[in-house]
Amino acid sequence: MKKLWYLVVALGLILVGSALVYPLLSPNSPQPNPILETPSHETSKTSSTSSQESQANDTNQVLETTQTAAQANQLPDTRIWDSKGKSHALKDQLDKPLVISFWASWCPPCQEEMPLFQDYFDQYGNQINFVMLNATESKPSETVEVAQKYINDHQFTFPVYYDRQQENQVAYGAMVLPSTIFVNRDGQVTAAYRGQLTAETMDAELKKLLAN
Repeated sequence: MKKLWYLVVALGLILVGSALVYPLLSPNSPQPNPILETPSHETSKTSSTSSQESQANDTNQVLETTQTAAQANQLPDTRIWDSKGKSHALKDQLDKPLVISFWASWCPPCQEEMPLFQDYFDQYGNQINFVMLNATESKPSETVEVAQKYINDHQFTFPVYYDRQQENQVAYGAMVLPSTIFVNRDGQVTAAYRGQLTAETMDAELKKLLAN
């Protein structure tokens, strides 16, 4: 009788384990092709990984990649949407060096960081393109309308776009907010950070973009 009981318990554990592992191994599961990987000191997770906000204590680090060097350093061919619902190729922004910031109105580190981006946009906006890319639908409440109201309420003037189908969040592996990508005018990703940036980091990376 004990042997039969052990067999039943073992079978139950196997079935539970299979249910947990199968979604990770299934070829139909969405698999991000991340440029962003290493967590930083101030972050909020999107709902695609967790609905809970989290913070880590590490300082900002340049993010590594599992891709080949050529793939990792090239700007993915994705599209972004403006507030009027018009689609644009992200690569159309490469007439100048490019800074892409993934943000959401519900994300406290994003809220703290955005005035810093406004300051740098005011200073460098004629030399560098800034794309403040809203992580639309990162939570059910994060709609275009909600994000636009947040921008208007805080009187930000930098260019805001929307990742309406989460295409860019998946392409960059931007599952934690805020995340920032620095791209030179040749379309090469020069640096990528996960977490709230400091003024020192912004200064250093923008100077690198302008030096090339």
